Amino acid sequence: MRLAVIAGVDKRVSLESKGGSEVWAAQFVTEAAKRGHTVDLYAVGGSLEVPGSRVVPILPQTLPTYLDNTYFSSNTSQRKEQLMSTVYGAALNQIAARAGAYDLLIDSVAYPSFSFNTGTLSIPALMVGHFPVDFMLEFYQQIFGWPERTTVVFPSKYQYEHATFLEERHKVHIPHGIDERALRFSPKGSNTMVWMSRVHHTRMDKGLEDAVLAAHSTGRTLRASGIVERSSRAYFEERIQPHLYGTVSFVEQSPDVAIDKSDVLGNAKICLLPLKWEEAFGLIIIESMACGTPVIAYARGAAPEIIDDGVTGLLVNPSDADVRGDFIIKKAGFEGLCEAIQWVYGLDEASYLRMRANSREKVAESYSIGVMMDGYEKLFARM
Repeated sequence: MRLAVIAGVDKRVSLESKGGSEVWAAQFVTEAAKRGHTVDLYAVGGSLEVPGSRVVPILPQTLPTYLDNTYFSSNTSQRKEQLMSTVYGAALNQIAARAGAYDLLIDSVAYPSFSFNTGTLSIPALMVGHFPVDFMLEFYQQIFGWPERTTVVFPSKYQYEHATFLEERHKVHIPHGIDERALRFSPKGSNTMVWMSRVHHTRMDKGLEDAVLAAHSTGRTLRASGIVERSSRAYFEERIQPHLYGTVSFVEQSPDVAIDKSDVLGNAKICLLPLKWEEAFGLIIIESMACGTPVIAYARGAAPEIIDDGVTGLLVNPSDADVRGDFIIKKAGFEGLCEAIQWVYGLDEASYLRMRANSREKVAESYSIGVMMDGYEKLFARM
């Protein structure tokens, strides 16, 4: 197949990216090219290129690079959105001009000015559902209707089942996958907890504050790290930094500096993910499990599909008023998070080591890049 893949512009597409959708795009392009598909990746200049693929730059530098320009000194949010709309509109024109060279478009941005105009193309499109279904899809579908030749690939059953506004022929469920062979399995881990993600509390809050407070409450060591998004800087300084003392630490990551995920995630007892939003999938869950580290998460979004309660981690109901399942941990919310932490630390060695082995096996069986691409290739054939 001849594929056009469009990715976001907040970060470069690479296997070391600090953005989940960018990592997904890098994994997809790499595996697709290995399987003989030709890929044009429309992304930020300097993004990943592998044999069988090439980058078509739609923005020379990452979007945040431009936000220091005086143009953004006022109306920052509005002007940022205008820039993104302009970039994706131009990308749509580029793809349209070359549409005869492609069999299929893989839309990994789901940005309105791009995605709801793909019906003008002469090729079908697959939109990858990196965001919750109520993020924008239903709103724009009500106004413009659904592009006839566009199918959404939802990585979670949660999304698929909640996208009731879409006809069955316009949606499919294919879980995300990673190359677990690129992550080292640590059979024993360590005695510390880990939290790693983006600090993005305004829209995609992955619960750093609860993780930090739970570490203090349980007396456990927490190594947290990640990117602090510009919009969450004040929140981080006001709500997180005052609690970074004793055995609780945070290492701020740079968008352009690679980290050893196997070391950060594998060298831990537990990975905490107290989600405050309906996570569409959460690559960090399967990355941690691939390293052998079980995950404790609030049971939001896709987390209950990925984590086998008591087998590869623990699930905690978000609150007493928001019960998602009958899990091992009976308390909910923050109290449940603390109880779950103590439950894992209370396991005998053999049971804990088995949980680590279970985690790695689960990823290899269900969430490998090979399993994911098999699903996509079946969909390619249908389309």
